[in-house]
Amino acid sequence: MTSRWRSCGRWDASQRPEVGALHHLQILDVGGNNLEEIPPEIGTLQDLQVLDIGCNLKDLPTCIGSLSRLVRLNLGGNHLMEVPTSIRPLQNLQNLSIANNGLQELPSWIGSFPRLRELYAGRNEFTGLPPEIGDLAALETLVITNGRLARLPPTISRLKSLRRLNLENNQLMELPDAIGDLSNLEDLNVEHNLLEILPETLGNLHNLTHIDLGYNHLRTLPESIGNLARLKQLRAIFNKLEELPASIGNLPQLEVLDLRGNNIVRSHKCYPATITRLRALKHLWLQYPDDWQTKSTPPWDVIYAWLLALDKQGCHVIDPPDFLFPEYYDDPEDDNDDAFYEDDDNDDDNDVNEN
Repeated sequence: MTSRWRSCGRWDASQRPEVGALHHLQILDVGGNNLEEIPPEIGTLQDLQVLDIGCNLKDLPTCIGSLSRLVRLNLGGNHLMEVPTSIRPLQNLQNLSIANNGLQELPSWIGSFPRLRELYAGRNEFTGLPPEIGDLAALETLVITNGRLARLPPTISRLKSLRRLNLENNQLMELPDAIGDLSNLEDLNVEHNLLEILPETLGNLHNLTHIDLGYNHLRTLPESIGNLARLKQLRAIFNKLEELPASIGNLPQLEVLDLRGNNIVRSHKCYPATITRLRALKHLWLQYPDDWQTKSTPPWDVIYAWLLALDKQGCHVIDPPDFLFPEYYDDPEDDNDDAFYEDDDNDDDNDVNEN
């Protein structure tokens, strides 16, 4: 049976002996307290596997390093200015959160955790990652959101086990070509950055199923995007897209396509006719010309016929041209256009730390 100890209120010095006596304790949660220091008695808990100390800490004692069985450590929501060196000996760590602190940089030894599978480091102050980040051979999830990250090192290409990369709401102006070497990546989120162009190597991510490019400065998508045969969701809302590559039609499993808030229609261009090859769509959000006369103008006529076919097969064509689906505008219940945007993440325990 797993032994747990959780404090939901203020944890004071009088409880130190009580904790030190729990020699077989496996889970200790003192997050949300007003702790400013960790009692050394914690270092005697040799069976401890999960430790949550999201408090008011400015540093950690060296005794933390003696918790050799620790697999999950949450240091999120403290006042740490640097990653404590006391955690470096924890070679069995699989899940580490250092999010929501005041970290100015990540140390080079951050790559020294051979079993680390999940790293959460959002809401900090660092602008780059050390090259040694690429040494995390077992890493599957990397979340660095709501920060000042401006660049990725080329060594990120060595994260061959990475499946989820969330860099939402940072200051990235470009992605390195090395991003294309993440052969197992399934979910990429770079929403709310400063990206103006994407590397063609993006098309090498053959296992990618979800990509979110929203709220950047993209004017086009790479032609290689058509190589993402397993892609199910493509969101590129509120960019500056003026055209789409013809290869957009080569995504046989695409279920969600959201391109609202772009410049394709404003620049008096049209979507490529190849877009009509997308027959697996369940949710579609495009923009259309205001002039209803375009319904008989190539290639818009082909696209409108495609929209009708999608509608008949059950696709949710959101905000369609009024002349094509006039009943859409007459249905007062069909006004929740964002209803299909559900959180695909299953890391509920880490949500407070990755934002």
